[in-house]
Amino acid sequence: MEYRRFENKDHVARYVKARFTYPQDLKEAILEFLTESNLSPPYGQLVDVGCGSGQSTPLFADQFKTLIGVDYSEAQIAEAQKRNELQNVTYLVQDAYSLPIEDSSTDLVTCAASIHWFDLPRFYEEVRRILKPGGVLAAWSYRYPDVEYEGHPEASERASDVYKRVFTKELVEGGWRARVATTCDRLYVDMPACFPGSEKRFSCSLNSKRTLEEHMLLFSTFSSYQKLHEAHPNWDYLGELKQRFLDALGNPDTGGSTRLTMRYPIFMFMSRKS
Repeated sequence: MEYRRFENKDHVARYVKARFTYPQDLKEAILEFLTESNLSPPYGQLVDVGCGSGQSTPLFADQFKTLIGVDYSEAQIAEAQKRNELQNVTYLVQDAYSLPIEDSSTDLVTCAASIHWFDLPRFYEEVRRILKPGGVLAAWSYRYPDVEYEGHPEASERASDVYKRVFTKELVEGGWRARVATTCDRLYVDMPACFPGSEKRFSCSLNSKRTLEEHMLLFSTFSSYQKLHEAHPNWDYLGELKQRFLDALGNPDTGGSTRLTMRYPIFMFMSRKS
């Protein structure tokens, strides 16, 4: 099934403002896996599928001659094109199953927080078609975070429990969180490999230190909240959630400007075409 939750222009604007970039450790793990193939830098082509507004595509711009980001959302691609300043990066409106890419032409296919939305058999068929022998598929995402309120370990634990309950119980039981998104909670451990027998996994942490208000803006970009808001546009769920965090933190005088570190587990699997 195809899930389309990232196309509204207002959503895209908040998405661009709130979403984070990925850690250098992740990039290095992918490049190390590539060096174990019969490919060598400078690499030829990278295709980033489900690229959104371009948060992940430029990560490898210094390693590839050509980078192509594709996404089905016209609004997301328009934003990516507007922000793009790199000559070797191109963005296209396209779904994941009919990529305008030549057979056996691509060194690396990446999917940042997107592959769990795809019809895997159809997508894997395209990946096998476009990758060169030795080419790599690398797909990663992140789970709900642990919260750190510096100097307040007990408050941090209470705030972490709020986030865990929201994502693993409330949004699921309310029908707001799609079943495929819960694969992120399992860190992709049950994600089938594109090329069995050549799989490698990697994990690290993405630490995002922002104000509580900024974290709430990020929360508003998640697909589960978007679905809830569509069904109940007059429900101030974000306001209620913010107050729950403040209660867990002991209602600090700084309120929404309280700075918190969210530690998101990043997890990735890579698979190589023989």
